[in-house]
Amino acid sequence: MDLSHLQWVGPSMMVAFMAFIDAQARAGRKIEMIGPLAQSPANYLSRMGFRDLLGDLGIAHGLPQVRSDASLESTALVSVSRFAGQDEAAAMVEMIDYHALPAPLGDVLCRALLETANNVPEHAQVECGYMAAQVVDKGRTLRVSVADAGVGLLATLAKTGAGSDIEAVRMAVAGTSETGDPARGRGLSSVRSALKENNGVGFLLSGQSILTMKPDQDSPWSYNIGYPGTVFDARIEVPSKTS
Repeated sequence: MDLSHLQWVGPSMMVAFMAFIDAQARAGRKIEMIGPLAQSPANYLSRMGFRDLLGDLGIAHGLPQVRSDASLESTALVSVSRFAGQDEAAAMVEMIDYHALPAPLGDVLCRALLETANNVPEHAQVECGYMAAQVVDKGRTLRVSVADAGVGLLATLAKTGAGSDIEAVRMAVAGTSETGDPARGRGLSSVRSALKENNGVGFLLSGQSILTMKPDQDSPWSYNIGYPGTVFDARIEVPSKTS
């Protein structure tokens, strides 16, 4: 895995990298990683916990040892970490609660994260996913990202009519569940609506397709090379805190 030319990295890239690496490790493949030559992304990966997770998997990486600022946890960042249940998603929920996002956006996001944490083994058919979050733009924007390297949305929604990756991502944000039960599968649909109402932006990547969700429209894209799993990222305006 060659990241030597990486010039920038954010939460969504980290969770996607980590889920993919974890999948290769679980498949018994030997992983070698070349870290970024640029100091800024190399330091960022270390500060956000990426270096520690690679170490847990026994992967050589060459990343520098950079201490994270513990005072920022739960307020300005959530280091990239595994989740496979509600307890492990608690840090992300705590961060969202801290920033008091407008209703119903905060509640919708928290419920969706907790649902995702509980359902990763069932829907994605992998043991865990990865999450990360960070306040950027000088405190004006919250980025929330989750990823897994599971079967992907097409495999999950094929039995309810999805015939391609782009159909699957569209169906997922429209609220289609893998069971076809109209009472289920509303998590992503609710998040999409809440983001649009609050001028947020989201994207959902699965297989060879990505759907960007903006306040004015959704934009689907397809690629020749896809991601083996699912990545969701949201960018949300943070309310200013007044004394």
